[in-house]
Amino acid sequence: MDTDRFIESVNKKRESAWREMYRKYYPAMCNYASKIVKDDASAEDIVQDCFIKIWDSGTQFPDVPSLVGYLYRTIYTRALNSIRDKAYQIKELSDKLFEYFIVYG
Repeated sequence: MDTDRFIESVNKKRESAWREMYRKYYPAMCNYASKIVKDDASAEDIVQDCFIKIWDSGTQFPDVPSLVGYLYRTIYTRALNSIRDKAYQIKELSDKLFEYFIVYG
C-alpha cells in the first residue's frame, strides 16, 4: 500500500491499515518506551494504550511522518507519566512503612 493510501486508510480507521500500522510500528515503539521506563511489560502496556488512544481520539494525520511523530510524542508522555505514578506509589509505601516503624518500633 502506498503511503498516501495508507494514511488515508488510517484516518478512515480501516482495520487493515491499523493492522499494518501496528505490525510496522509496534516493535520500534515498544523499544522506545522500554528505554524510558526500563521495563518491557510496562512498555508494551504503554504502547498498546497509545494505539487505543489514537484510535479513540479520531485524530487525523496529513502524512506518515505526522503519524509517527504523534506516536512517539504520545508514548513519551505516557512513559513519563508511568514513571511519575510509580515514584508516587513508592513514596506512599515508604511513608506508610515509616509510620509503621514509628508506631510499632
